[in-house]
Parts: sequence; C-alpha cells; structure tokens
Amino acid sequence: MRAVKGMEGTGAPDPLGSTPDAGQRHGFRPENKHWLQPGVWKDVQASFECFFELNPDAKGWRHDYALHAYKCRQYDKFLDLLPTMGWVRDSYFGGREAFDRMVAEAEKATGRKAEVPKDRESSPARN
Repeated sequence: MRAVKGMEGTGAPDPLGSTPDAGQRHGFRPENKHWLQPGVWKDVQASFECFFELNPDAKGWRHDYALHAYKCRQYDKFLDLLPTMGWVRDSYFGGREAFDRMVAEAEKATGRKAEVPKDRESSPARN
C-alpha cells in the first residue's frame, strides 16, 4: 500500500491505494466484490488504526474509515464510526439519500440504531 498523500513518512498506509476503485471516494460500485474478499477488511482496518494512532485529531478521515467499513460489510464498525466523524459530508458517501440508505442497511443488519452526527453537509455528490 502507498502512503496517504500528505502523510508520507508517517508510516500510515493508504487503504485505497491498491484497490480496484482506488481514488474513487464516493459512489463506489457495489458490484465490486474486492471489498468482500478474505483479508481485505483486516488490511483496511489495520491501515486506519495505524493512521489514527499517528494522527488522532484527523477527524475528516473518519469518513473514509466509515465508508470502507460499509464497503466491507462491517456494519457494526460502520455504526461505531458515525459519531466519531463529528459531522457528515453527505457528498462523500454519494449524496444524502445514498448515505441514509447505507445507515438504514447497517441498522437493519445489526439491529442497532445509528448515532448520526447532527451537522450535515448535503451538497450534491461530485463525480
């Protein structure tokens, strides 16, 4: 994995760096089965945990971690991460409706109620 741009030299790998939809932050392709392969979640999680250990105040990156937990169908982790984001940048997740669908899917799969931050930016998704 490559280093996160701007984080070179920190030892924090970029979990997007070697994936089929690398660099595509929002609007990922659900048909992409890469995220469900054995070992992918373990690598993604280790990358983010390392990153946040070195950069505990990097709140904006919590969006990335949450989206990747969702992609890997790690719904409990996805729900755990939502309140840590501080605010929701809906466009990052493909728009408000897409984000709300992700939350509903995770709630249904886990039987849990999401704690979504109240502050939301709902501009249209950027392609």
